Amino acid sequence: MFVHVWRKYLPVIKILLKKSVAEDQLLTLSSIDFLRATGGRKVKFTFDAQLVNGKLSHSDKQTTLIRDLVLILQEDETIKKFITEQSILLTMDNNFLLRIKNTTAPVQTG
Repeated sequence: MFVHVWRKYLPVIKILLKKSVAEDQLLTLSSIDFLRATGGRKVKFTFDAQLVNGKLSHSDKQTTLIRDLVLILQEDETIKKFITEQSILLTMDNNFLLRIKNTTAPVQTG
């Protein structure tokens, strides 16, 4: 349902994922894109999901919205390689603000 919408934002999300190593990233999405994708159906547009080593935690309890985003991320080889080595928190609020937080523990040296 939302695959084509996420594909539209993929180039920007790709950049923000890489930048998330240094600091949390925000992306304001267009509500119109998502509302059109639903075809008038009532859909919950908020989510809070954790990607650990490229896999969605509690995927059976996640909405189509986040599952489609993860599907698109896994289709891109560069992103897939990056996220399989990271822990990423993805959230979206009612204002269609996507937050990307890299929660990967820093590597201890010494």
